[in-house]
Amino acid sequence: MKLKEIVFGAFGIAAIFILTAFISLPVANLGYINIGDAMIMLFASVLESSPLAFLISGIASCLSDIYLGFPQYAIFTFIIKGLEGLLVSLLARRFKKKLPAFVCGAIIVVAGYALTDVFLTMQWASAFASIGMNFVQVAVSCTLAMALSKPFAKISDKFLQVIR
Repeated sequence: MKLKEIVFGAFGIAAIFILTAFISLPVANLGYINIGDAMIMLFASVLESSPLAFLISGIASCLSDIYLGFPQYAIFTFIIKGLEGLLVSLLARRFKKKLPAFVCGAIIVVAGYALTDVFLTMQWASAFASIGMNFVQVAVSCTLAMALSKPFAKISDKFLQVIR
């Protein structure tokens, strides 16, 4: 792994953590809504390494769960958000289109947390409740990521050129 990937990855972890942990809205008994997915989508769409996108997305989001008092979700979040980052990275690079990549990542999040809620509570009702909340979260995040994708790509290219 190159130094610029390590530095960019650390910056990504910090940015995702901040947007997830500090710009969040608590939802009774369901966790919290945040816009960290927008940053996951943005970072993953410009990374050349999909495994790095998995790690950045998973680590930052997992740490946010622990910080916000939801440690029971941490390992699931690591996997779900990691897969989101991995899939967005693969699809954005392969097809050069951001929206389909972002939507596929969003589907991973909604389905992943629905299954996680069933596993943690052993009740399908909790999965149905989380689907609505997670749908709102990823819809807002997809919209933000689409609006910011071109400026973010330009900024990240310049950032990566500065780091050697």
